[in-house]
Amino acid sequence: AKPLFIPLMRQYFEAFKNGTKRTEYRRYGRQWTEKHCTPGRPAILSLGYGKYERISATIVGFRVLDDEPGETRIYPVGTKIAAIDLKLSRPARRKRRPRSCLVR
Repeated sequence: AKPLFIPLMRQYFEAFKNGTKRTEYRRYGRQWTEKHCTPGRPAILSLGYGKYERISATIVGFRVLDDEPGETRIYPVGTKIAAIDLKLSRPARRKRRPRSCLVR
């Protein structure tokens, strides 16, 4: 199966990278369903949508939650949440930025 692409904000990407985060939460629906997030499917965690920092992972579990975990609220009350459990396959890969992107 084609790897599931998961773009992340820096704080969450770094948390996966240093091992303090193992589950990604997304609003249930579209590609965040049992059909697409099957255990054993490869995944790519990306720092944003760029190609410069990526982590290979494997989906090891999927749950549907009736509400968001924790104190922080992003979605309206009662929104179903997809909890995607991931196991990192290899350390973060960092590509070099092309010379044209470097600030002088």
